[in-house]
Parts: sequence; C-alpha cells; structure tokens
Amino acid sequence: MCQDDGVNWKEVAIRYKQEAEQWKEENHKNLIDVNRLLIEKDNHLNEIKRLGAELYKANCNEMKNRENETDQI
Repeated sequence: MCQDDGVNWKEVAIRYKQEAEQWKEENHKNLIDVNRLLIEKDNHLNEIKRLGAELYKANCNEMKNRENETDQI
C-alpha cells in the first residue's frame, strides 16, 4: 500500500532532529546573552541612581551652605 517515494525519511528525521538541537543550543546562547545584557542594564541603572542620589545630596549641601552664608551676613 505504501509507495517508495525515494525519500529516506529516517535521514530526513535525523537531519531535522540535528537542526532542532542546533537551534536549541543557539537559543540557549542567545538567552544567556540577553540575561547578561539585562544584568548590565540593571547595573547601569543602579549606578545612575547612585550618582543621582550623590548629586541630590551635593545640591542640598550647597543650598545649606548658601543659606548659612546669607544668614551670617
């Protein structure tokens, strides 16, 4: 009933399985890269927050110093 169409389906299945494994490995590497980039982004955001807090504190101290100078005049 089944006709031989000349295609070696076992080889086709093996090739598809190998391609799927390769895609799986590539996707895993891409996920690792994405996670690394997200961690770097988070680190940069934390650094920006820290620098912003330092700048805010420095500005507050500067304003207090100016107030003290005008109070002494």
